[in-house]
Amino acid sequence: MRITAKKAKEIFLHLFPSGIGYDFAKRKMVLEHYGLIEFDTGWDVDHVLPRSRGGTNALGNLKCINIISNRNKNNKTTWKDDEKMYQVRKVKFKPKTYEVIEIKE
Repeated sequence: MRITAKKAKEIFLHLFPSGIGYDFAKRKMVLEHYGLIEFDTGWDVDHVLPRSRGGTNALGNLKCINIISNRNKNNKTTWKDDEKMYQVRKVKFKPKTYEVIEIKE
């Protein structure tokens, strides 16, 4: 399933009703900057558990993420970004729902 700009913005507004939000790495995102790499507040919708690793298009696996964070994460489930380590973790008691947590090295 391809996520349309309209659907992406619906997801964003559900999570960040003000039109401004921050991802797991504390990078700012602005609703109007969807898909715009020329802005440091540009964002995209990410499969938290990458599809290449068994992730699905379930809403619990889709999160808004700053484009810089998304490039650093790529298709990884554990990665380093700005000297911090992150990992994808399944949310207990919520099927097909994943989150990104900071881990200590």
